[in-house]
Amino acid sequence: MSWQEEAARLVRAFEAKIAPLEERCAISQWELEVTGDEKHLTEYEDLCLAVSAHYADKEHYDKVKGLLKRSDGESDLRRELDRLEKRCARRQMSARIIEETTRRGVALEACYNTFRAEIGGKRVTDNDIENCLLNSTDSSAVEEAYRASKSIALYCGTNDSLPPVHEQIREVAGLRNEGAREIGYENNYQMSVE
Repeated sequence: MSWQEEAARLVRAFEAKIAPLEERCAISQWELEVTGDEKHLTEYEDLCLAVSAHYADKEHYDKVKGLLKRSDGESDLRRELDRLEKRCARRQMSARIIEETTRRGVALEACYNTFRAEIGGKRVTDNDIENCLLNSTDSSAVEEAYRASKSIALYCGTNDSLPPVHEQIREVAGLRNEGAREIGYENNYQMSVE
C-alpha cells in the first residue's frame, strides 16, 4: 500500500470515529450552556473524556508520527496528518491528568454558564452588565456593574458545592501545567502555542 493510501485510510478511519463524538460533545456543551441542567453536565463531561481518549490513544499517535516521518513534501493529506499529530500530542499525558483536567474544566465551564451577577439585589445577565458598562453615563452604576461582573471569582456553583471559581481556575491551570510537563513542555501555555 502506498503512503498516500495508508495515510488517507488512517485519517478517514479516525475522522469516522471522532467526528460523531465531537458533534455530540458540541451539542451537549450547547445544551449545558443553555440550560445549566446537571444531566447535560454529566453527558458533556463523559463525551469530553471519550474525545480525549481517542486522541490520547498511543498506538494511533505512533502510527500518525510514523506516517509523518515517511511523508515526502507538502500536500493536503500531509497537513491533515500534521494537525492530527498536534491534537494527539497534547493528550499524551497520564490518564489521571486528562480525567481530572476534563472533569474540573467542565465544572468550571458550568460555573461560568450558571453564574448571574447581582446589581442592587437583583440578578442580572451578562448582557445587562455589558449594556451598563458600554452605555451608562452614571459612574456609580458603571462601577457597580463592573464589580458585579467580577463577583464570579467567589461563585461556588449552583448549590455551593464547589470551591470558589478563582480557586478552580488555579487548580485547572496547575493540572494543565503538570500534564504539559509530563510530555516535555515547560507549561500548558508553551504546549498550546507549539
